[in-house]
Amino acid sequence: MRKILFLFTIFAVLFLLSGCVKVPSGTIGDEGTGEGAGGETAGVPTTDVSGKDIANVPRYPGSIRTYAGTVMGGDMIAYQTSASVDTVAVFYEEQLPTKGWMIIASTIDPDLRGITATTESGDYVTIAIAASEEYSGYTAISMVSRNVLPPSLK
Repeated sequence: MRKILFLFTIFAVLFLLSGCVKVPSGTIGDEGTGEGAGGETAGVPTTDVSGKDIANVPRYPGSIRTYAGTVMGGDMIAYQTSASVDTVAVFYEEQLPTKGWMIIASTIDPDLRGITATTESGDYVTIAIAASEEYSGYTAISMVSRNVLPPSLK
């Protein structure tokens, strides 16, 4: 029961933060074409905020990092991309297993796609993918990762 409550809390935090971070404005290229998606690109970030990506979690190609920080003892990262929610979700569903992750939960909701995965070494990642509330025609990707093994087992 505590695990379900923990997962729900992570998804809620990710969903709320996916549209809450303000970053420098510009235009995200439409997957390498140099064009913005849908013409509605005013204010969309063009460069990553400082920070680092989560190790061993693939980054969606062409995405822009809009947040990097820590939460609940783990790393939290947020991105924006012009790709669709479904396209991004399929990317993570296909790519995570190739990096040693085992998907343990997948949520498909009209407003949110969620993926939770773990590794044998105790790393844990929850990824929330939703239409951006901040940028029309864009998708917000938020993820939290941490190691859940007690220090004595690492």
